[in-house]
Amino acid sequence: MVRDFFLPIEKTEEFLKLNSRLLFLPFLSPWFYLVIVALLPLYVRGGDHFISLDFYYGAAVLPFLFLAFADAWNRLWRNPPLQKKPALKCGVALLLVLFNGISLKPLHFTSDDLKTIRIAGSFSPGEVVVTQGHLLPYFSYRKENFYLSPHYEKNPSSQKAYLNPDAYYFDLEANPYPLDSERLKKEVERLRKNRRYTVSFEDARRIIFKRKK
Repeated sequence: MVRDFFLPIEKTEEFLKLNSRLLFLPFLSPWFYLVIVALLPLYVRGGDHFISLDFYYGAAVLPFLFLAFADAWNRLWRNPPLQKKPALKCGVALLLVLFNGISLKPLHFTSDDLKTIRIAGSFSPGEVVVTQGHLLPYFSYRKENFYLSPHYEKNPSSQKAYLNPDAYYFDLEANPYPLDSERLKKEVERLRKNRRYTVSFEDARRIIFKRKK
């Protein structure tokens, strides 16, 4: 269980990044164990393919993280030597605001990004499509659609559909999650050599493979 919580190393990096936003102060609170408890089902049962705590993935963890932070903040400034240094308290608070403000990355969609989304929405609801995780939310409702992950390949209930989809759709300039850019390019090259699929659309950044009838 301990190994699954911290490995692959990206899980540990994500865990530390999440706490670094609060200057690791939650570590000082006994309530921090609730953060660990909240992460267990995500990191242990989620396996290697679940790593990110961005977007809504952190929703189950953030309430406990801020509870630990608030408790640690009160404990820290109740310390007698620090009670006499209100300027330091204000400085740390300002540092937290500035650090998190600088880290904000507002979403920005170019016309080319919107084209990627429009193409994703053009697939028939009856088609089974495999894509990268970043594009999956833009597909019209269908019974089966997948992002690239060994989880689907190993699962008996999804294995057949995942290994024999009607189409593959990739945008090489979009977020390649859960792969990295190089692995996504290798997957594209692998499909080019697959005689069961043919390229039905390709431009400077996007490519669609359709299964031959």
